[in-house]
Amino acid sequence: RPMSSLPASLRLYNELLGLGFKIFILTGKKEHQRGFTEKNLQPVGFEIFNETSFDNWVDLAAAPALPASLSLYNELKELGFKIFLLTGRSEFQRNATGANLLSSGYRDWERLILRRDRTRDLFSLLSLLTIQLTLYLPCLVLLNNFHLKFLLNETGSSDQGKPATTYNSEKRAELENEGYRIHGNSGDQWSDLGGYAVAARSFKLPNPTYYIP
Repeated sequence: RPMSSLPASLRLYNELLGLGFKIFILTGKKEHQRGFTEKNLQPVGFEIFNETSFDNWVDLAAAPALPASLSLYNELKELGFKIFLLTGRSEFQRNATGANLLSSGYRDWERLILRRDRTRDLFSLLSLLTIQLTLYLPCLVLLNNFHLKFLLNETGSSDQGKPATTYNSEKRAELENEGYRIHGNSGDQWSDLGGYAVAARSFKLPNPTYYIP
């Protein structure tokens, strides 16, 4: 189904609003998670993915919104859905991703969900604790122990390296465990929509460029 037709189609699904928490998930992912090889890409003008270049591009927070995507988003807001944005980007890119969403016209999402990177989180926290302990050793030992326990309890296992279907399913299941009902889910990969804890209705957007299992 062409993406531009989704906002109009959603008017037919007002019955999804029902009782309880009503949410809709819009799924994005890293551009480098594509199923192409160097041999496939070069003849059609693609460049081979460079993670450093991609991270630098994310930091610019300058990607424009797709008009149809923004229209869908606003239509869902008008229908009263809580919108969760689920992406394959990493947690350390949260600030840039949020800034990019705001600058391109997105407002008032319920939650932006990114892949956890426990190794990076631990490194960042330990760096902070080293500074704190150096400056305020007598008074911060207990506070630092609390920080470390909080990190270990809250970050859980890393999401890095998980197949997209597994990662997306786990995040949807977490939302269901919080009491949400997932009435709709939209994405351009079957891995955005399949697995477990699936939505009542799923909307597959076309993507002829790459496939993410």
